[in-house]
Amino acid sequence: MIQDIFTNPIEIELLNKKYELEYDNNSLIKLEHKTGKGIFEILDRITNSKLSLEECRHLAVCALLKHNEISTVQKLEDLFEQMPYLLVQNCAAFSAAFMQSMAAPEAFQQQNEQEAENTEKK
Repeated sequence: MIQDIFTNPIEIELLNKKYELEYDNNSLIKLEHKTGKGIFEILDRITNSKLSLEECRHLAVCALLKHNEISTVQKLEDLFEQMPYLLVQNCAAFSAAFMQSMAAPEAFQQQNEQEAENTEKK
């Protein structure tokens, strides 16, 4: 069985409503399918600032899949088509959600342990 990716959701606000972005194995597979590119090619395009607006839209839609109903994701995808400036404003967050999924799980476990220790000290 494939173990899921260990990440923390990133919260964004679109038109006064909050959404969580996070990748899991299913959303990464969907992203590869939508873009026609492998995850390492997408990673390369992000890190070299070569991401197209269409690829950013795919990043957004796939990052929204884990925490939202499919009907909500479809409405947001339509909204991105009508208001592409929302993609430009939030592309860094969409990219960060993707980049998080590429990090070693140990990094997030250490971060969560550190946050728990800091909370206990307060």
